[in-house]
Amino acid sequence: MATSPPASGLTDRIAEALPRPGQPMTPAVPIFIGLGVLVSGFALLSDHPEYAIGFLAGIIVFIASGLSLELLMAGLLVNVMMGSARLFESPLFNLNRILGVMILLGLLLKVFLIQAQRFNLHRLTITTAVFGFGVFASCIFAQHQGYAFPTLRTYIRVFILFILLSNLVTSRGWLRAYLLFACAGGAVMGVLGFIKNYDVHAGRSGGLNALGDFNQFGLMLATLVPFTIWGMRREPSVPLRVLHFIVFCGLTVGLVGTGSRGAYLGLMAAIGVLIIAGAISRLLVIPGLAVLFIGLALSGATILERFTNVLEIFTSDRSNMSVDAINAMNRIDYIRAGIPMFLSHPITGVGLNNFQAQYLDYLPEDARMRIPRDAHNTWLKVLAEMGVVGFIPFALLFFWSFQGAWRLHRQTRPWLHHGEPNPNADPLVSDIAICTVAALASYCVAGTFVVAQSMDIIWVLFGLVAALTWRPLPAAPDAAKTAHS
Repeated sequence: MATSPPASGLTDRIAEALPRPGQPMTPAVPIFIGLGVLVSGFALLSDHPEYAIGFLAGIIVFIASGLSLELLMAGLLVNVMMGSARLFESPLFNLNRILGVMILLGLLLKVFLIQAQRFNLHRLTITTAVFGFGVFASCIFAQHQGYAFPTLRTYIRVFILFILLSNLVTSRGWLRAYLLFACAGGAVMGVLGFIKNYDVHAGRSGGLNALGDFNQFGLMLATLVPFTIWGMRREPSVPLRVLHFIVFCGLTVGLVGTGSRGAYLGLMAAIGVLIIAGAISRLLVIPGLAVLFIGLALSGATILERFTNVLEIFTSDRSNMSVDAINAMNRIDYIRAGIPMFLSHPITGVGLNNFQAQYLDYLPEDARMRIPRDAHNTWLKVLAEMGVVGFIPFALLFFWSFQGAWRLHRQTRPWLHHGEPNPNADPLVSDIAICTVAALASYCVAGTFVVAQSMDIIWVLFGLVAALTWRPLPAAPDAAKTAHS
């Protein structure tokens, strides 16, 4: 007697988890719907009725999807393509933002309903929880709590995004689709921003936040480039490779338009990692080197000028400094103020989002420009605002991610060190792992020149590493047939 195979895919498990006719619905679903209706009612009475429409649309998407991964992902794709609405300063962005939140909540609810018995407790997850404790502690002990608690919402969102990715990347198709959607969303934002001369204040693309700063936007685009290079090389069909090439061109156009020297350096770091690791084939080495030299050409003169300005700081009188030298001096002043902040509050820092509010109190008297400024450096901002309870777990997240992704790449690459075939070879996982290493390197370089610790892109990378190193992805169909033959 033939028996049906056990449910193995996530969609099959969702179907099993959904109530059968006559069975009671899980309490979480009506609570979720009721909360959305309640919030929508309040939103209708506010100055932004589009919030209500967004909540109601999210509820409709949630109910219509029936907790289906494919339909929720389709809703997320619509959310990606609507992310450029903010470019035109319309209420459509608010609607899209709330709809995106509702979709993320639906996916998060699915995680807890279906995967509660095997929740991802990867060391990155535990470290994220410790970092979350540091974020909360820096809010409680902040010097100005009015600046701290509004920022807490941003961290809650990126923590949710991390949980989703670390638990829902359970198939190769899901992984490839998300990377394509995310990169395509970034490319759309980049091209539209280039056309509108980067009149962009915030944008959302596949869970990735542009945030409006030229350097932050450039960091996001540079971090996505390695995955489009992978798509041009490894996607099985020609149309998908062509699509990745188009996305690559869009990301490059957007990146050039930002004029961000830090992002150019980040892109060069990413491509350098891919070339050194041999992840770029011989056919792509020339385009890779071309992008590398284009980045050098675009940033070389301005970087040399910046070094000249730094030299001027030490050789010229402050009263005779050029404007560019004064701007370079500001970077040094950020450090001169940030280190005393940390030393005065080494455990929990001066408080989340308090760097700018506390800047003048810690700035030396001989500083030329005495106006409140932010850190313009991810590492300095985390250290000064969160102290050791935030900085240590934040640094560990990068250490575990680099180590895990690099080790996974070496374990799954097609060939071993001595040229022998690798019995555990998995080209897709190996390529995504080394692209993640390149993206992390790009972030670390570009993040040195901008505040980016709460940008969605880095938590996407953390989530990918946690998912791929937690358990192996199901084998590809061809590999499965080979194993059973």
